[in-house]
Amino acid sequence: MKTELIISDFDGTLVDTQEANFQAYKKVLSHFNILLTEDMYHHLFGMRLKEFMQYIGINDANMIEQIKEMKARIYPNYFNLIRTNNQLFEFIALMKRNGVKTALASTAQKQNIYNLLDYTKQSNLFDLVITGSDVMKGKPDPECFLSIMSHFNCKAEATLIFEDSPVGIEAAIQSQAQYIQIYKF
Repeated sequence: MKTELIISDFDGTLVDTQEANFQAYKKVLSHFNILLTEDMYHHLFGMRLKEFMQYIGINDANMIEQIKEMKARIYPNYFNLIRTNNQLFEFIALMKRNGVKTALASTAQKQNIYNLLDYTKQSNLFDLVITGSDVMKGKPDPECFLSIMSHFNCKAEATLIFEDSPVGIEAAIQSQAQYIQIYKF
């Protein structure tokens, strides 16, 4: 069956933001006298914000919102630390030019994604962007992929997903779409 829809994860698949995120969170958390180590962050990378905050001992909703807002404000200062998967960006652009629908499915914060898409000059590449705030269940639940397929009225067998993380791969498998795992680029 012909590919009608490409869905890509964002972080770790199209861009590597781990160092930029680490530095931004480290800076914000230092304002609250919390030391975030590289090892700690590596273990937590990819978690939804609420789970990440709970893991480091922050349960206060107001404090979490403050951290989220502060991080969003300073995050662009660290964009120079981001690496892009240019080959995958180019492939998706080629497929889009050939009539394939394109979507992004990420647990990242919506504003962070749009800021990064602008920074990488890819803001027009995706027909649809789904973030963690758009779904009830995060990966490994396939809700984000199934929601995108439903939006485009596209069957799983006509969908190709690009993912990097074990939870993303599990979600792709559960969606019954074809997938390609992206390793470090």
